[in-house]
Amino acid sequence: MIALTDSPVENSEIFLGRNPVFDLSGKTFAYEMLFKSRESVENESTDDLAATTQVIVNAMSHFGLEGVLGAADGFIHVTEKLLMSNTLELLPPKKIILEILPGVSLHATLIERISSLKKRGFRIALAEVSLSPELTAILPQVDFIKVDLDLTPMGDAVEILSHVRQFAKPTFWAAGLKTAEDQKACKEQGFALFSGPFFSKPVLMRSKKPKALQVSLLQIVSLLFKDADTNAIEPIFKVNPELTLGLFRLVNSVGIAGHLQISSIRQAL
Repeated sequence: MIALTDSPVENSEIFLGRNPVFDLSGKTFAYEMLFKSRESVENESTDDLAATTQVIVNAMSHFGLEGVLGAADGFIHVTEKLLMSNTLELLPPKKIILEILPGVSLHATLIERISSLKKRGFRIALAEVSLSPELTAILPQVDFIKVDLDLTPMGDAVEILSHVRQFAKPTFWAAGLKTAEDQKACKEQGFALFSGPFFSKPVLMRSKKPKALQVSLLQIVSLLFKDADTNAIEPIFKVNPELTLGLFRLVNSVGIAGHLQISSIRQAL
């Protein structure tokens, strides 16, 4: 079932923040994707945090994953609710790194779910690690540790890295860097990924959805909630070229089709 937090009629704009993350050579390793609603942009919020199915699908189908990431990978912020949902089925595991947000309760069921996602090919990033025993249990499954120097003094960051290295060997990512001296200090401590105002500020991508498209999306959502079959949904796409284009872009972005040549709306659905 698709969970919606904003009405497609009211939310006529699509927003996507893209924050570059650089490696030791200065190459863009990945983009931290910040999914936004119109309200979060107007309130100058840095991120919507509760990234929903609606926003992910809009961003992937409208902008296209290749258009957002290019050859780089993508960090996506995930909450407990998103980790446990089937929304992640829309995302290509080889391109996407799931960044677990601070405050997520890493209980046994969630750790089991993370193990399952790892087996599917997703990589896991942990933001703002503390020294708590709860986090220690998941460290062997974590591929990236993000430390925001705006929130964590360097002395505490060094202690965190030392603690983590007792249990795992993830790639350490320093965020919030403001100067070349910050980067030099982080390199000396073993950080291998970097982001912050010293390198680049997040870029906001925005686009408008045609009003006719919003009405069609409402019709499709209504049909989905009724468990309608492809025969009922297909005609809506046939009279909406923009919607059809988004569908094909989404299918290609998530790699559902594999090597299959998608030549019809029915195949894509």
